[in-house]
Amino acid sequence: MLSTGVTGTVADSDPIACLTGAFAGAHLGAGARPEEWAARIEYRGELPALGEVRDA
Repeated sequence: MLSTGVTGTVADSDPIACLTGAFAGAHLGAGARPEEWAARIEYRGELPALGEVRDA
């Protein structure tokens, strides 16, 4: 699990947290995130189709 200490800045905490999550996801894979987080993703059902369109 990532430390929450990486977002301890004042002005840039949102982009830092976003990039940290993206890098962790790329490294660890989607299975590393808790399922309760995934259940809260908006448009969760449409995202795999968007990925397929992008990869085509």
